Amino acid sequence: MTTANVAFLVDPLKGFAKNNISTREGGCLPVPGGEEIGEPIARLIEHVERSDKPWFVVLAQDWHPKGHISFASSHKNLATNLDVYSTIYLHENGAHNRPIAAVQSGITFDIEADHRGHITRVRYDRPHVAIPSDAVQQILWPDHCIQGTRSAQVLEPIREVLPPTLTAQLEYPPYNSRNILRATGRQGHPYAVIRKGYDPLHDSYSLVKDNGGITETPARAYFEEMGKAMQVKGINKVNAHFGGLATDFCVDWSYEDTRAILPGILKKYGVEEVSFYFLPEISRGISPENSQAVIARMATEGVEQRTIEDIIRGSISKRPLITHPTIAPSA
Repeated sequence: MTTANVAFLVDPLKGFAKNNISTREGGCLPVPGGEEIGEPIARLIEHVERSDKPWFVVLAQDWHPKGHISFASSHKNLATNLDVYSTIYLHENGAHNRPIAAVQSGITFDIEADHRGHITRVRYDRPHVAIPSDAVQQILWPDHCIQGTRSAQVLEPIREVLPPTLTAQLEYPPYNSRNILRATGRQGHPYAVIRKGYDPLHDSYSLVKDNGGITETPARAYFEEMGKAMQVKGINKVNAHFGGLATDFCVDWSYEDTRAILPGILKKYGVEEVSFYFLPEISRGISPENSQAVIARMATEGVEQRTIEDIIRGSISKRPLITHPTIAPSA
């Protein structure tokens, strides 16, 4: 069988690393140990750039506008009293995704919001008990990865080894404002940056679609492009490698949604088998417990763990499920 490898690198961005990025520079949502994944990802990309075997590199990039509905700062006023890591519920209403409820001290209250989806009032006089079954739970995060800011840039070790034609599109200013960026490496391997979270009223942990499944990113269309390119090369087996930030949010959601659609898309172009791998070296989680649960669930779905060295050596040996060696304890 002719095999291709795909590296899915989820949000290896400065806004998720431990640093001092200010709100003016796009904000920061630090994942414990997030800054540590830059070097191993750079080693992987250096290997791709030397390899004469088929490779595809897909980098997911959080790309939020200012005032995004997922930012706690978007809902700050004297009437709300909502803080970072509070929880709200969102519900699609016509063409708009609107906040309908907020959780305070374990009690869910009705809320009021303006046309931008920003909460203007928590109705503490009206405890809300009827949440629609299709409502989306949303954590309110610190500002992070705002379009065109330092926070949305890739980690420096990665930036240094990406194809120059891709780096040029990511540089600020000017930056390319499209929601998908493409480039080709020295050996002709395709690179793509798929942006997510750019809709001001929908958050998107996944590189494929928003959290409520209402809108999609360019991922599905790009997977079709990948399939056509693989068909030309006669590829009939794919190893899909996942890692990034954070294991228990964007990596997990991206893996699940990709697993749901990628094999079916590639099958149309002659790919008979797609195997999924998790790369703990380049992954960190917000919650150690939740990240371990994600990894354990992946194992039940047949996902194996690989190291960067495994990939460089071309090893496909199975590795037993191990505890996540790269999750730092919560601060």
